[in-house]
Amino acid sequence: MRYRIPLLFLIVLAVIALSGCDELSLDGVALPLGGSTTAEASASPAKPLATLELPSDGGRISIYSATDELLAGYDEYLDLSWVEEGQMRLAFTSSVLVRNFSIIELSYEDSELYPGRAIIAQKELLPSRPLIVSWLEQGAVSNRGISFVDEGGVTRYFVLETDHEEAHGKSIALREF
Repeated sequence: MRYRIPLLFLIVLAVIALSGCDELSLDGVALPLGGSTTAEASASPAKPLATLELPSDGGRISIYSATDELLAGYDEYLDLSWVEEGQMRLAFTSSVLVRNFSIIELSYEDSELYPGRAIIAQKELLPSRPLIVSWLEQGAVSNRGISFVDEGGVTRYFVLETDHEEAHGKSIALREF
């Protein structure tokens, strides 16, 4: 157990180094990295769990179950997931460049929702390189969300909620706050 965290850290660093992203931040520690930012991946045949339309630039952010079939459609992706019992892997994709994309913690105070610290932060979410993370549903209240800076320079925040009313399998709902 004593070597599990350092080994996991080394694995994450190796994945990041091989992924080719420009900059990544884990728990507030920025890790600048090199890589290309070209070539859009082919459209995925899978149905997204959630899609967020970005009206200012005509793009969208989609969340998929990160299956081998989905990932085979990309030349590269950033995989920061680890799968334990009850967890699934989510793939965050975009049809346009999305700036300052983060997976964030959420906090609640007096029934109000507030953004917390960034768990994973990328300078850019690229159409050619999805971000793969672990997702574990923890009760009825979500404690994770996403944030990004839109074309107008405004930081937008969304809570990720499991849609329990989805008739065919799991679905993720994105709600802006």
